[in-house]
Amino acid sequence: MIGKVPKPGKGFRGLVAYLLEGDKRSSKQQADRVAWVETRNLLVGDPAKVPNLMRATAARSKRVKKPVYHYVISWHRDEAPSDEQMLLVADTTCADLGLDEHQLLYIAHKDTAHRHVHIVANRIHPETGIAWKTSHDYRRIEQSLRRQSEAMGFEPVAWFNSFWPA
Repeated sequence: MIGKVPKPGKGFRGLVAYLLEGDKRSSKQQADRVAWVETRNLLVGDPAKVPNLMRATAARSKRVKKPVYHYVISWHRDEAPSDEQMLLVADTTCADLGLDEHQLLYIAHKDTAHRHVHIVANRIHPETGIAWKTSHDYRRIEQSLRRQSEAMGFEPVAWFNSFWPA
């Protein structure tokens, strides 16, 4: 397993639309890309409604200009984790990061040679209105995934070079 933190987007709506539907500007449609979707700490299960709810929660903090946090957990192309294992890893990683009480949307994709799940988190806590700090996030993700990889028998994070074909 390996974690990746893409550059932050501008908002929840654009990111969620892209993760669900792909790039609408592209002629290559990806209607078959989503394997499953899960939510945490949200009052809705429909992923299309999630951006509005996350934006309303993020509005509780006037100081935070970038409330969207997004990271990806990927498995080696030769590994086939079950949906339940992917969900467990996502939940555990969010807990290790201190995001387990935040609004979370998980979107697993099946459009590549390797299984992966995207985690969209609202940095603003839904009850306290306090923003989660991103400092050292990659290191914390890597530590969590290394520990989980060893426990589940998956390839550890250090196996990065052979993760994606050149």
